[in-house]
Amino acid sequence: MNTKNGTILFLDNHDRSKHLYTLALEVYLNNTVVEMSSLQDAFDYLDSYAPELIITRANLENKDCGLALSNLIRVKNYKTKVIILGKSDLKLDGNSGFIHLIEDVSVKDLLKNAAELLNITAKEMARLDVGEYFPIDIKLLPEKLVLVSPIYKLNPDGSFEKVLDKESQLHSEVLFMLNYSGQEFIYVKSTDRLKFVNSLTIYITEMIASDRLTLEDSILFGNDSYNLVKSSVQKMSISPIVINATEVNINNMLSISSKIDKLDKYLKIISTNKTSLVFQHCLLTCFISSHIINKMDWGTNDQKVKLAFVCFFSNMFLENDQDVFIRNELTLNNFDYSADRFHNINNHALNAAKFLSKYYSNLPFGVETIIKQHHGNKYGVGFDLHSSSVSPLALIYLIADDWVCRIMNSSATGQNVNKVDFLSLLKSNYKGIMFLDIIKAIEDLEI
Repeated sequence: MNTKNGTILFLDNHDRSKHLYTLALEVYLNNTVVEMSSLQDAFDYLDSYAPELIITRANLENKDCGLALSNLIRVKNYKTKVIILGKSDLKLDGNSGFIHLIEDVSVKDLLKNAAELLNITAKEMARLDVGEYFPIDIKLLPEKLVLVSPIYKLNPDGSFEKVLDKESQLHSEVLFMLNYSGQEFIYVKSTDRLKFVNSLTIYITEMIASDRLTLEDSILFGNDSYNLVKSSVQKMSISPIVINATEVNINNMLSISSKIDKLDKYLKIISTNKTSLVFQHCLLTCFISSHIINKMDWGTNDQKVKLAFVCFFSNMFLENDQDVFIRNELTLNNFDYSADRFHNINNHALNAAKFLSKYYSNLPFGVETIIKQHHGNKYGVGFDLHSSSVSPLALIYLIADDWVCRIMNSSATGQNVNKVDFLSLLKSNYKGIMFLDIIKAIEDLEI
């Protein structure tokens, strides 16, 4: 008998990560997962249904979803438990029905906390009765996946028919025919379900190292890999797999930067695929930094690699994506941040430098110093945008970061990016020969 453990409402606008989390929850906990992409859709659903658990991003569409959903649950007197991913203004006050997790948690951590709230023990998870065949939504399956187990389709008479054998590659033609025939799911033997899900998770990291990907897919898989690394880094949970994912992603970033000649191409791609704000900033800063190095008489490929490391890790210890736009003491002090958030922003450069020094033994020489100085402060605490007493590569990052923040802000508000105005602002804000040489290097960068 296949008895489900209740319903989970999952609210997230990042489809790829949402689908992977959903699959893991269904496989390991045997829950029915209802996916939503907007807060209003979640409200509409909760008007009629009371799920056992809600998992939500803390902030979507500039709204505090954790706070809004929790208030609605209290008004309706539901016994629904809630997991909030990211920062929220919700005061837990010892309420055992609510759990806060850092943003972009690992699948393992999410499962652990969901099982705890749903009172599902590890022993129960191990002996779940899910029937002979386990369904997997077709939309979760990437093309070219090499199958670790056979997959089946469900016939109208209730029988199961094998579609592909183990070690076959999942081609687009097969997915098309399954969709065309009305199949919403493929099936694997229940004994193979855990192995199958694990292979999907590993596939993300492996795919970004592939030269077969389109530019758009390279960025999407890079975003997923970045989030996996970020989750591990913030919890100091480092393994050879995480180190490898870092190196693969940095090479991927440099490869993407070499394939794009105009900044607006980047902006169009990242604005239409659902990459995180921090990863967008990471990619754009890498692109502009690489361009500047190309224009410098003393620029080398090794320096591009160093700056790519800096772009990848510079904001990884920020707890809130929006904080990438804080670039000076005035802006930081103008916000009424909590003491913890203020300290996190003020020290994120130093924290990243310390982390790299401790965990990455093969770090390119000088990267730790550049990361520490990437906001102009020699010691990695606070901001000093007009300092020229830091590494030349740190100054390049400083200018690229300023450029990227201005462009991303303009793009987000629908304003046209005016290159002349931007260059004029940069020249007025940064004085000195080194700064002027760097600004000159980006004058011919096509927006």
